Amino acid sequence: MSKKRQYRRKSSKKRSVLYLQKDPTTLAVLDDYEGSDIKKLSQRGDQLLKYQLEYYTVLANQRVQTFDKLRNSLSTHTKRYFEFKGWQRSITYQWATRPLSSRGSLIDPGGRFNIGAIDPNRFPIFPALYIACDKETALQEHLGQAINSTGSLDPYELALSNKKSIALVSLSGKIENILDLTEKKSLNTFCNLIKDFKIPSYLQKMAKELHIQPPMAAQTVEQILSTILTPNWRSQPMQFDLPANSQIFGQIVFAAGIEGILYPSKMNERLCLVIFPKNFQNSSSYIKLDDPAPVEVSITTLDSSTWEKCI
Repeated sequence: MSKKRQYRRKSSKKRSVLYLQKDPTTLAVLDDYEGSDIKKLSQRGDQLLKYQLEYYTVLANQRVQTFDKLRNSLSTHTKRYFEFKGWQRSITYQWATRPLSSRGSLIDPGGRFNIGAIDPNRFPIFPALYIACDKETALQEHLGQAINSTGSLDPYELALSNKKSIALVSLSGKIENILDLTEKKSLNTFCNLIKDFKIPSYLQKMAKELHIQPPMAAQTVEQILSTILTPNWRSQPMQFDLPANSQIFGQIVFAAGIEGILYPSKMNERLCLVIFPKNFQNSSSYIKLDDPAPVEVSITTLDSSTWEKCI
């Protein structure tokens, strides 16, 4: 069986909106069932796809009506001139000579806060650069798994056990404007806008028939943070060809012209930063390598003059 997307469903919709959904929709592994159950599971998979697409579309239509307000609610609550020193970026070996490149973030399904090649005809892709405050956090975020400090393996041993060649680089920089998710008040206005989104009764009925959590729009800042910072964000794009909540949120932040999002790692609560290089146009923001680079590295600073070469 293919690693991803046993089922596909296409749509002409190109816009989306943040929605709250736990993880009740994981499709079962077919090998665990008798042959007589396969048809039922296949039917349930089709029903889940239809439900997810309807859920997505219902809120997408409401986002279209409030998109400018959603975007402005975030751009007016940014932090100015965030400076960092000695932060870390973890990259796979193939990008070792392009440590400031964000091209890897465009690969399906993308990153936590940016949309990759899920379905470019429906969901425009946009790049992002992910860094963390220290090496351990950068590795954990890269590998997508927490590291138990009391366990027998340290982060570097775990990276090797993942059978990936990992490169770690030290970075410093200054960003003109970022959205700080460690300050809950930055999402208050945004939350007030989306909590009034309506869920039609037929969608409630579909969820009930599927025996999954009833659909709802996030009502509090805590619920928003929970859904966009979940470790399991990949399940939505990998199973249903639809952007994850965090990717939809990142899309709104990117559209607002904000250059980055500061957020706590769900692995260890330490700080992470995602940068949207395209928003470096006409900006004084920059990110630079801290150490002398190999001769093969042609770009050592990401700024308004180099961002296009880093994608």
